[in-house]
Amino acid sequence: MKKLYHLVQADGFSFQCFGVKVGVRVNDATWIARVKTYLPPSWDPESASNVGRLYSFVVSFNEARRGRRPYHLLYANLQILARTVNEQDLLETFESDSK
Repeated sequence: MKKLYHLVQADGFSFQCFGVKVGVRVNDATWIARVKTYLPPSWDPESASNVGRLYSFVVSFNEARRGRRPYHLLYANLQILARTVNEQDLLETFESDSK
């Protein structure tokens, strides 16, 4: 968990939905607004330091090169939910898992 924490220190927020406290961390602060558009309709902002579910977005800053792809990652707690080169897939995976 410590290694993952160092990857996603840029920004984060927490919310509550269906009685569960959820946290979101990102390695690129510009992603906060994008992620919020994929939250469940019944979410409420929360200022919790302890959450039941923690999503971590690791967005690649690398450009595609021969033999290397710029993968983006989405974790739920320590489980990888998505590993993709498509940013939209990352957000849609988050949306379907967070409902």
